[in-house]
Amino acid sequence: MKSMLKLLFVASFLFTTHANAGYDRGLFIVNGFYNTAQYAKWNLRQYTTGYNYSCGPTSVAFIEKYLKGPVNFTTSVSSSRNKIQESYRMIRRPLNVETNFNQLKALMNNISGYRGFRRSASDGIDRNMNYLISDLYWNRPALMVLKSSWSGNPTYGTHRIDHIVIMYAYQQRSDEYGNSAFSSRNTRNNDRIYFYDPYYGRVGSFSRGEASNVTNLSGFAYLTVVSDWNKL
Repeated sequence: MKSMLKLLFVASFLFTTHANAGYDRGLFIVNGFYNTAQYAKWNLRQYTTGYNYSCGPTSVAFIEKYLKGPVNFTTSVSSSRNKIQESYRMIRRPLNVETNFNQLKALMNNISGYRGFRRSASDGIDRNMNYLISDLYWNRPALMVLKSSWSGNPTYGTHRIDHIVIMYAYQQRSDEYGNSAFSSRNTRNNDRIYFYDPYYGRVGSFSRGEASNVTNLSGFAYLTVVSDWNKL
């Protein structure tokens, strides 16, 4: 019963809008992102637009919808398709092809008041995980690349391609030795990172300990978005 109550407690934070800042009892979350994405997904997700290889531009579009609110490109499937087409034109790439972080950073730079910021592979997994916690705390969604070979990749059973998703929550958990989520001795291996999949519009997750097997970028490099005034 206790574990069930704990699960319901965690789920209430991961899948609803939280009234306070992006941290509560070991959960760092981009406030309101999940609700916004769920509202927008019916017209914007790749499964609906038919742009199967547009995970990068589609992810940036989900982030733009979250940051800018009343943008009109999710009001219909045709408007969402037009948004993705416009994104490809902006980075001078053919429609519905795979994209890289440099191109997606350029798309983020085009969001009024914001710019893309890349966390470097040279910083390593542990430092970048700490950066991720900070980014999520400050309501900055982040893009990562899932390996095509990872079974948790939403495209694993269909396209089997590297897939860009949106990280929006980090949950601290007890470790494999029984140390509490808040213990200084915690290995952090069981901490959980939650992502939003732009293909089906669903939530996935992985443990911090398996990060190197999940992402195809060394050092857990990722791309986030910051306000223009931010000095990062």
